[in-house]
Amino acid sequence: LDRFVIPPSEVEMQEAIREELEGIYRLGLGGFHSMESQASAMALKRAQEAGAMFRYVWHFPLDDLDRMIDLGTRSYLEQGSFIIGGVKIFGDGSLGSRTAAMIAPYHNDATNRGVLRYSGEELDAIITKASAAGIACTIHAIGDHASRVVINCFNKYNLKHSDKKMLHRIEHLQCVAAEDLTTLKASGAYCAMQPVHLANDISMIENAWKGIEDRAYRFKDIADLDIPHGFGSDAPIETIDPFKGIYSAIARKPLNDPSLASWHPDQQISVHQALKAYTYGAAMGSGSQSWKGLLAVGMAADIIAVEDWTGKPDDFWLEQRCFMNMVNGHINYVDI
Repeated sequence: LDRFVIPPSEVEMQEAIREELEGIYRLGLGGFHSMESQASAMALKRAQEAGAMFRYVWHFPLDDLDRMIDLGTRSYLEQGSFIIGGVKIFGDGSLGSRTAAMIAPYHNDATNRGVLRYSGEELDAIITKASAAGIACTIHAIGDHASRVVINCFNKYNLKHSDKKMLHRIEHLQCVAAEDLTTLKASGAYCAMQPVHLANDISMIENAWKGIEDRAYRFKDIADLDIPHGFGSDAPIETIDPFKGIYSAIARKPLNDPSLASWHPDQQISVHQALKAYTYGAAMGSGSQSWKGLLAVGMAADIIAVEDWTGKPDDFWLEQRCFMNMVNGHINYVDI
């Protein structure tokens, strides 16, 4: 019997979801994006129907694209607590496994440039097919070569279909050449980035991407060019705690250790910029910025209360916590 995995019952599944939600409420989170299967998406939707208050955006697998087209699915069309995002596509691998697709070989590994999973022509075809059906593309790109291919494909689509704007997304964008930033801006693509990865990636970057470290985690360049972007966590790969992510973005310390020097401090951003990326910027990532992401009259009452950080050092964010979490006017968590 030990060889068989017994799937959880619906009751067990819903209880597990409730427990996880309690954890993220305490961290000030009221919503998230997921790139999991339809079964996972439907389990979360059932939790919402049962009364759980959270925002959820589902980016479905590429294997489901034809089915979603047949169903008449449209990305980001129905705005609310459950939003269908784009089709998730893996453009390359990862830094840790040295499979992120790179323009030049990995340091001390002259035959390895990573793994580019689709050529530009293949991605063009997928983007065209999905977009024609009203479905946006959410493409994972970590290496500078993968980033270049995805950026060029999105820009090519934008040039051909400037009258049909789509919320195409680049997931991660961990490494990008300076000469590709202008094209990225022109493409109109949204960049979903995860600052908390930076803290644990620095040693790997210096080892694997030696000589091009300045291409990694270009938060300030992205912000200065006003390229649409937002921050997240990539949980469970890294902690889902947004306060750790804020610290990583503003301090750029290895392992988020305040005693260490900031890594490439020229790419540090301000607290205001980091907070904007986690709020309004995150709302942009689901086409929802017209009704949430800002604390203003007429916007959704998705609110958290934190301690005033004015005048505090950057490492204050490592101890920051949520005192109240509200989604759509409903208080999910309070500790005041």
